[in-house]
Amino acid sequence: DFPNTGDWQAWGDTGETTINLPAGPTELRLDFIQGGFNINWFELERVQPELDVTVRPRDAVVNPGETLQMTAEVSGTRVAGDEEIVWSVEGGTAGTTISDNGLLTVVADETAASLQVTAAIEGRSSVEDTVTVTVQQDLALTIDQQNAELKPGETLQMTAQVSGGNATGDEVIVWSVEGGAEGTSISADGLLT
Repeated sequence: DFPNTGDWQAWGDTGETTINLPAGPTELRLDFIQGGFNINWFELERVQPELDVTVRPRDAVVNPGETLQMTAEVSGTRVAGDEEIVWSVEGGTAGTTISDNGLLTVVADETAASLQVTAAIEGRSSVEDTVTVTVQQDLALTIDQQNAELKPGETLQMTAQVSGGNATGDEVIVWSVEGGAEGTSISADGLLT
């Protein structure tokens, strides 16, 4: 609510309001429900939190059996420089861990498609950041016509199935043929001639 100042050129301040916004683009809009007023100025100010932590990389991909170095960037108005980071990882198979210095170790038999990695400032459980790390599972390709025999001039429509890991069904199969009589070929959609 804005109090009436009694004159068009008599200005008054209404005080401050702090609004916490999510990360990323935000649209700010002033809606005037009724007329009969004017505005002298309006100010937006970014206020740094007292203490914040940001995990990097933000969009990481790791394969089973590999490691990934994660880092935590501490920022804010009350950074002492000696903040201890407590790391944790959730959603993985037993044995997938993260060390005290942020080294994520993914076991070779990891079956999870993603892991949640969190960095928190010790003693300040509300100051944390979590990222999703994608575990890139191996894909398998199976050709359905494994032992087919063709006579000269015949054709065979080849098909293949992609499975395992992070298969989406949108994978593109690139066909090629080696050996055989001169003129033996395979089309982009798997027709063997």
